[in-house]
Amino acid sequence: MKNIILIGFMGVGKGSVAREVIKNSKYMAIDTDDLIESMENRRIKAIFDKEGEEYFRKLEKNVAKWLEKSVQRYTYIYRRWLL
Repeated sequence: MKNIILIGFMGVGKGSVAREVIKNSKYMAIDTDDLIESMENRRIKAIFDKEGEEYFRKLEKNVAKWLEKSVQRYTYIYRRWLL
Protein backbone atom coordinates (compact mmCIF):
# COMPACT_ATOMS: atom_id res chain seq x y z
CA MET A 1 0.00 0.00 0.00
CA LYS A 2 1.22 3.49 -0.80
CA ASN A 3 1.18 6.54 1.43
CA ILE A 4 -2.16 8.18 2.14
CA ILE A 5 -2.40 11.96 1.90
CA LEU A 6 -5.42 13.76 3.28
CA ILE A 7 -6.02 17.44 2.56
CA GLY A 8 -8.82 19.69 3.72
CA PHE A 9 -9.81 22.80 5.54
CA MET A 10 -8.73 23.42 9.11
CA GLY A 11 -10.95 21.77 11.68
CA VAL A 12 -12.64 19.16 9.46
CA GLY A 13 -11.22 16.17 11.34
CA LYS A 14 -8.13 15.11 9.40
CA GLY A 15 -6.17 14.54 12.60
CA SER A 16 -8.95 12.41 14.08
CA VAL A 17 -9.14 10.33 10.91
CA ALA A 18 -5.35 9.96 10.89
CA ARG A 19 -5.33 8.66 14.46
CA GLU A 20 -8.03 6.10 13.59
CA VAL A 21 -6.19 4.94 10.46
CA ILE A 22 -2.91 4.35 12.28
CA LYS A 23 -4.42 2.63 15.33
CA ASN A 24 -4.31 -0.91 13.93
CA SER A 25 -1.93 -0.49 11.04
CA LYS A 26 1.71 -0.08 10.13
CA TYR A 27 1.13 3.58 9.35
CA MET A 28 2.49 6.64 11.11
CA ALA A 29 0.98 10.13 10.85
CA ILE A 30 2.73 13.34 9.82
CA ASP A 31 1.10 16.76 9.98
CA THR A 32 2.66 19.01 7.35
CA ASP A 33 1.72 22.15 9.27
CA ASP A 34 3.72 20.86 12.24
CA LEU A 35 6.72 20.37 9.94
CA ILE A 36 6.36 23.87 8.51
CA GLU A 37 6.07 25.40 11.97
CA SER A 38 9.22 23.55 13.06
CA MET A 39 11.14 24.61 9.96
CA GLU A 40 10.08 28.25 10.30
CA ASN A 41 10.18 28.31 14.11
CA ARG A 42 6.83 30.10 14.19
CA ARG A 43 3.12 29.35 14.01
CA ILE A 44 1.20 29.12 10.72
CA LYS A 45 -0.80 32.22 11.64
CA ALA A 46 2.43 34.20 12.09
CA ILE A 47 3.65 33.04 8.67
CA PHE A 48 0.39 34.16 7.05
CA ASP A 49 0.39 37.46 8.95
CA LYS A 50 3.96 38.40 8.05
CA GLU A 51 4.70 36.66 4.74
CA GLY A 52 1.26 36.02 3.26
CA GLU A 53 -0.46 33.04 1.72
CA GLU A 54 1.79 32.81 -1.36
CA TYR A 55 4.87 32.30 0.84
CA PHE A 56 3.06 29.71 2.96
CA ARG A 57 1.94 27.77 -0.12
CA LYS A 58 5.53 27.69 -1.34
CA LEU A 59 6.62 26.25 2.01
CA GLU A 60 3.79 23.73 1.83
CA LYS A 61 4.83 22.58 -1.65
CA ASN A 62 8.47 22.26 -0.55
CA VAL A 63 7.45 20.12 2.44
CA ALA A 64 5.26 17.93 0.21
CA LYS A 65 8.17 17.41 -2.22
CA TRP A 66 10.51 16.58 0.66
CA LEU A 67 8.03 14.07 2.09
CA GLU A 68 7.55 12.45 -1.30
CA LYS A 69 11.30 11.90 -1.63
CA SER A 70 12.14 11.14 1.99
CA VAL A 71 9.28 9.23 3.58
CA GLN A 72 8.76 5.56 2.93
CA ARG A 73 5.50 3.67 2.62
CA TYR A 74 2.97 3.34 5.43
CA THR A 75 2.71 7.01 6.24
CA TYR A 76 -0.49 8.96 6.65
CA ILE A 77 0.14 12.60 5.85
CA TYR A 78 -2.46 15.19 6.68
CA ARG A 79 -2.62 18.91 6.10
CA ARG A 80 -4.71 21.54 7.76
CA TRP A 81 -4.92 23.71 4.63
CA LEU A 82 -5.92 23.11 1.05
CA LEU A 83 -3.20 23.45 -1.57
